[in-house]
Amino acid sequence: MSRQPPKRLWKRVYTVVIGDNLGLHESLGFVGSFSANYPCRFCKAPKEIIRRQLTPDSALLRSKETFHEDLALDDSKGRYALKTFSGEVLLTQDQVSLLNPSSARELVNKLLMALFGRDMLISSSLTGQRCNLHKVIFASQIYYGLTTKEFRKLSFQFALQNSINCPKTWHENKTAGVEWCAKFLKRHPQLSIRTPEGTSLSRATSFNKANVDTFFDNLGAVLDKYKFAVNDIYNCDETGVTTVQQPRKIIAQKGVKQVGAVTSAERGTLVTVCFAVSASGNSIPPMLVFPRVNFREHFIANGPPGCCGSANPSGWMKEDDFLKFLKHFQEVTRCTKDRPVLLLLDNHESHVALSVINFCRDHGIVLVSFPPHCSHKLQSLDRSVFGPFKKFVNEASDG
Repeated sequence: MSRQPPKRLWKRVYTVVIGDNLGLHESLGFVGSFSANYPCRFCKAPKEIIRRQLTPDSALLRSKETFHEDLALDDSKGRYALKTFSGEVLLTQDQVSLLNPSSARELVNKLLMALFGRDMLISSSLTGQRCNLHKVIFASQIYYGLTTKEFRKLSFQFALQNSINCPKTWHENKTAGVEWCAKFLKRHPQLSIRTPEGTSLSRATSFNKANVDTFFDNLGAVLDKYKFAVNDIYNCDETGVTTVQQPRKIIAQKGVKQVGAVTSAERGTLVTVCFAVSASGNSIPPMLVFPRVNFREHFIANGPPGCCGSANPSGWMKEDDFLKFLKHFQEVTRCTKDRPVLLLLDNHESHVALSVINFCRDHGIVLVSFPPHCSHKLQSLDRSVFGPFKKFVNEASDG
């Protein structure tokens, strides 16, 4: 008999592969058949018999008919290699010294693949992890992301479909465990639990390659026809600004449930602001739409230089309000039929009214509309302007 391997070499192997690793053994289903008198859940002989063995003996292992597994520890050649009965070497003495938790999990996968012909641990199965990972990411990308409860149920169904052995509690609850789900997220840092933003079905389905290609084909045709300069191309859109600012983050005592900040009121009034920004970085003085029946000039006192205003009971942009903005836009840009400008905007009903189209045709404003429900992806103001603008408004209001 060769010398016994140093304890430090086998410590990690026993812990992860053969030793008392509750997570591994629970997944393999051996919880009820193990006690401290047995070196591992694969062995049906106690420690006293195992210690006297010089060579592997298949009679001392669980039978294939009951647990469908074969495992042997062969140290007769002094290499301290972990082998299967098929003769495949799974671990050598040199590899033991380099073993870490990550490589130990890979070893377990390799061992089970050699014994069973497939992975038995869904928690450490690379194939199962990648399959679940791709399903979760794809579901979130098509606006049908999975909750943790749905993901655990899907994982359990995946395990059943692929004949993967899983804990008894999974079968009782018909779902994967909460701890397994937490560890799955920890193993994949590219995943996190997020609160999704409500997205209508029309918006989710309208942004597709066909619609985007059609838009850029139309835009390209217009640019080729009119040869617009950079400062003659404008993006136009509206956004809502509340009269009560959102307080910024402050430093407060840790553990306090509620922290307040003084504002002008509990709830504010929404004012619509219409912007037009050119590709060169210049902007048209904005127009503000107030939720009032009649507009008064003092509404825009101390407002942005050159701005204009309008009012209606709802405070939203309507046909008459947008027509007033276009007149303001034409006065600032001085566009004519001989010197046209390009205006990119969405197809809101106030933007495509007949009076609006006639005014634009008579004053050299070329309109190009984004595809329906695609402005959240194609409108540059939504993508990069309105967010910083509202942040600066909050900071100015806090000041």
